[in-house]
Amino acid sequence: MHCSAICPIGIKKGADVTVDPDGGVAKDPNEGWTFDGSRYTKVFSVGTTLKEIMDDLGALEKPDHVIISVTSSEDVLTEAGMTVTVGWINYVNILLVIIALIIVSVLAYKLYKRERRD
Repeated sequence: MHCSAICPIGIKKGADVTVDPDGGVAKDPNEGWTFDGSRYTKVFSVGTTLKEIMDDLGALEKPDHVIISVTSSEDVLTEAGMTVTVGWINYVNILLVIIALIIVSVLAYKLYKRERRD
């Protein structure tokens, strides 16, 4: 399962999943994850499939929409150093940016009309 779009998995604060040729996928889904206050990090071994990583990510929190980007086009991690990045889509922030752009556009238009009248 190749996933470079929005996928329902379970990270709210974001996670970096890195590949280590000497590491291994933990038996316990929560084992091996570290949390620094904003990101989860876990080391996976080469040969780990994206489905295994997604299953492991899904065990951390309740499902939410996340963006997954993989540095390989394959469904199996094949090299040390490949990274799977999972980031939470914050809809509130997107909405605030859109509202701010609308306000700035309206103010700029009003200023433009006032300048043309003078």
